[in-house]
Amino acid sequence: MVVSLAWFPRGEWEKATAVWPDLLEGMPADHAEYSRRIEARLKRLARSLPGHPVRVGSMTVDGLTAFSADDGADPGSGQARSSYAAELARRGEAKQWPPGRNAPCWCGSGRKYKACCGPAPMAPE
Repeated sequence: MVVSLAWFPRGEWEKATAVWPDLLEGMPADHAEYSRRIEARLKRLARSLPGHPVRVGSMTVDGLTAFSADDGADPGSGQARSSYAAELARRGEAKQWPPGRNAPCWCGSGRKYKACCGPAPMAPE
């Protein structure tokens, strides 16, 4: 079983929080901090599901909206984001996680993973 976590890249995060402001109830507005929080959740997920490949479902607002319309779901819901991330993984469009220490970070910063999101601590249970 492949597990995929939903994530909005830079630019899309700002669009998503403008359309669905409730996203900011549990996440920071700053994209770099948002990505570190996703990294922490990825680490927790990987630890709780050893042996299962973990992916990052890189979403766009338009892609999520179109997917939700086809699925009859509310695009602002966590369920829609989860379903879309799973669909991206099923289609092979989700990013592999974790990248190698010296590989570019999955968050798109252009920095090496070990100097970007890699050091983020695991999310608490």
